[in-house]
Amino acid sequence: MKTDFKFSNLLGTVYSQGNLLFNPEGTHLFSPVGNRVTVFDLVDNKCFTLPFAHRKNVATLGLTPQGNILLSVDEDGQAILTNIPRRVALYHFSFRSAVTALAFSPSGRYFAAGLGRRIDVWHVPSTPDTNADGQVDFAPFVRHYTSTRHFDEIRHVEWSSDSRFFLSASKDLTARIWSLNPEEGFTPTVLAGHRQGVVGAWFSKDQETIYTVSRDGAVFDWQYTGQLPREGEDEDEMRDSDDSDVRWRIVNRHYFMQNNATLRCAAYHAESNLLVAGFSNGLFGLYEMPDFNMIHTLSISQNEIGFVTINKSGEWLAFGASRLGQLLVWEWQSESYILKQQAHFDSINALVYSPDGQRIVTCADDGKIKIAVSTLDGQISFWSVSEGEQVSGVDGRRDVSGGRKITDRRTAATVSGTKAFRTIHYSTDGSCLLAGGNSKYICLYSVTTMVLLKKYTVSVNLSLSGTQEFLSSSKLTEAGPAGLIDVQGDASDPEDRVDQSLPGSKRGDPSARKTWPEVRVSGVSFSPTGTAFCAASTEGLLIYSLDDTLQFDPFDLHMEITPASTLAVLEQEKAYLKALVMAFRLNEAGLIKRVFQAIPFTEISVVMEQFPTAHVARLLRFVAAQAEESPHMEFCLRWVKALVDKHGPWLMKNRGKVDVELRVVARAVTRMSDDIRRLADENVYMVDYLLGQAGEGGVSKGSKGACESTTGTLSEDTRGFKGLSAGEPRGPDGDEMAQGSDGDSEWAGFD
Repeated sequence: MKTDFKFSNLLGTVYSQGNLLFNPEGTHLFSPVGNRVTVFDLVDNKCFTLPFAHRKNVATLGLTPQGNILLSVDEDGQAILTNIPRRVALYHFSFRSAVTALAFSPSGRYFAAGLGRRIDVWHVPSTPDTNADGQVDFAPFVRHYTSTRHFDEIRHVEWSSDSRFFLSASKDLTARIWSLNPEEGFTPTVLAGHRQGVVGAWFSKDQETIYTVSRDGAVFDWQYTGQLPREGEDEDEMRDSDDSDVRWRIVNRHYFMQNNATLRCAAYHAESNLLVAGFSNGLFGLYEMPDFNMIHTLSISQNEIGFVTINKSGEWLAFGASRLGQLLVWEWQSESYILKQQAHFDSINALVYSPDGQRIVTCADDGKIKIAVSTLDGQISFWSVSEGEQVSGVDGRRDVSGGRKITDRRTAATVSGTKAFRTIHYSTDGSCLLAGGNSKYICLYSVTTMVLLKKYTVSVNLSLSGTQEFLSSSKLTEAGPAGLIDVQGDASDPEDRVDQSLPGSKRGDPSARKTWPEVRVSGVSFSPTGTAFCAASTEGLLIYSLDDTLQFDPFDLHMEITPASTLAVLEQEKAYLKALVMAFRLNEAGLIKRVFQAIPFTEISVVMEQFPTAHVARLLRFVAAQAEESPHMEFCLRWVKALVDKHGPWLMKNRGKVDVELRVVARAVTRMSDDIRRLADENVYMVDYLLGQAGEGGVSKGSKGACESTTGTLSEDTRGFKGLSAGEPRGPDGDEMAQGSDGDSEWAGFD
């Protein structure tokens, strides 16, 4: 059994904290999940987790306008620059302090970061196609500008559409206007007037208006104008009195009027003039600017909304609530949910794969399912079912030990007595055993040799207790570890200083002033195919799988079998069977796909006549994957039929070996059948209508005869439609055209 499992996905957790980002197309959503970043495909209903991991929880995300580069920053200011298409971490960088706001310029050449009350602008390295001189910058980031004119923490940064100016909103009750480069006649401007901290500031589409929103629910409209006329004064008199007093002024004030709630987040879409605000009571409102017309309000959570963002088209709104781990995407025009997910409120306790390996069921301590978990003393015992005796055992205390909690008085090497396996699971073939417990490690043992094959580290997140091997003595104070000292009472906001613990609560240690989540594994399970396993941990549901796409794993390879020789056999000799077998022996996905698609459909049965049975299971798996991805439905179905016809007896005899492949093929065929049935049901009336329009219009006699022969049934209508489209000239877009008697052509369809 292969043991080279690697991290592939994180499930069970959809949002933890920080900001959300849409890609430029508006179809993918980036969400910080602990110390990782998960990308949700809102069109295909899929998600994947980027392979990198921070040492602390992710606090801020930034995405380039092209959508190919992601900058993620954790709570300590450690940043990772990632290539999204390749899913590769390009550069690790430290801002040396916590980053509270981050935004890339529309040009993609700069990004602004708020570091406490300081704001920095960094230059992104250029490439030969973006540099006029064709030169390349070797420094990953170069600081372009820095300023510390704010007096409190910066909460939001927004760029103008031309990348010349940017806004910063701070908790010091002000917003400021900055220029990227020195501008003649421009000085940094302060927009003061709010009574509480400013949550956000945005430019309008024409950049003539600035909108600022504060925590008390006030929305101010700023315009660059002269002194506004007072009551009883004429505008001409005001203009004559002082023409030089032109500056940014408040022209309108609006209020959300949420009496018992404070504003937590806001977002503005300049193209559609939409303002979205999220409040501490779980309510959000959608408003049209500049008239401040309320479109609608909706309560989406029982807790405060942590962040809101809008996609590029302005149709989808994404909300994140960190307290319950909720993530929602709302389409405001149709008033429907595009995505609505919530993570387990507590840690996951148990999990199980479905028989086909496509679904995973989890349960946790959040009141949904209650289960009991057996505990071990670090020993794994193997028993004979028939004799009822122990036949072998493994001492796993040293394997499971590792990691020192913040409250441990002993080192990580001497706490092996407190570590134990709490969950174990056999592989599908019974050759390996997977074990996990109250440790940061997952151990994979061989059942036959009783040795440790591999150890997998669950998390390196320093925000969890038990991930470090050594503790720093500099963080030990006379009052105890610095991490356990509660600093919540020093928060600036009153609601953050309130003690949220309930009197008489039995969860947790009542004497502890501050608690940290502890890293542990409460459940593990192998997939039925044996190519992946999942683990229920404090971080969420971790998926480890074999990386088949990037792994070179040939089968019965010889020196003369190369990609070049395989293509030569395919293109020059036209020996399709030999080329297909050579491609499977090389086991390169791209080469197999090229040979597979190059075989004519008339040669499929001939190839299957002499195809060796050693590759039948792998060919079944490949055809099933192509049926899921490729648009060539009939081509894939012909391969499936030929496989079953020619190798049916072998498949029945070795059903235990190919059971997984047969289920995958059955699922693919069922999906194609459902797609065709749905397409036919949805278009039967459209075919009737088009045939009726063609019969009434000036179509050719041959087309009329084909249309008049129809009797109203679907099959006859389809024959008439085929007769109409056969042999007809095409329009510039490939549409059918009807021939007239005078030689001219007109469109057959809608007038």
